[in-house]
Amino acid sequence: MPWKETDPMSERVQFIAAYLSDVYSMTELCERFGIRRTTGYKWVRRYTEEGLTGLQEKSRAPHDCPHRMSQAVAAALLEVKRAHPHWGPRKILPYLARHRPNLAPPAASTAGELFQRAGLSQPGAQTPSRTPTPGGHTPAGRGPELGRTHILAALHEHGWNRAQAAEALGINRATLWRNLKVFDIRNPGECCIVRRWK
Repeated sequence: MPWKETDPMSERVQFIAAYLSDVYSMTELCERFGIRRTTGYKWVRRYTEEGLTGLQEKSRAPHDCPHRMSQAVAAALLEVKRAHPHWGPRKILPYLARHRPNLAPPAASTAGELFQRAGLSQPGAQTPSRTPTPGGHTPAGRGPELGRTHILAALHEHGWNRAQAAEALGINRATLWRNLKVFDIRNPGECCIVRRWK
C-alpha cells in the first residue's frame, strides 16, 4: 500500500475544518494532527484574521537588516574610492572616519565588497610578495633588490660601519641587522671570544 502524501496547506485546512466543527478540543486536535498547541492556536488566529490566505507559509526573512550599510555611507565610500582609486578599504575607512565622523563606517570586508560590486576594485588584487633568496629567506627591508652582495659591498665600502652602510643602502640599522642575520653575514675582523668559567 503506498504512503499517503499530503502537503502542509491541506493539513492546515483540515485542521481548521475540524476546529470549526467543535467536535474536538484544541488539545485533542493538536494530538491528532501531531502539532503543539501553540502551533494550533497560531493557525486558528491566522485563519480568523486573514482567512485561508493566512494558512499559507510566510517568509521568515527579517523585514529589515539593522546592521545594513546606509545609502549615505555607501555613497561616501564610493566617492572617496573614485577620488583615490589605489586606496583600499583599510585606508579609506580611517580617512572617512576623520573627514565624516557622523557616518557609521562598516567593516573593511563590507567596504571591499561594495567596491567590487561597483567595479572599482578587482578581487584578489594584492601586492606581489618579495622573492625569496637562494637560501630560502626573504630579506627584510626594501625587497628583492637588497641582496647579500649589495649589503656586503656597502659594508666593505664603509669599513664594516653598520650605521654608515645602512644609510648608504637607504634602510635603518635595525633592518640592516635583520638582513645580516637572514644572510648570515659576519664581520671577518670580529672574533668570537669564549670565556670559560672556573
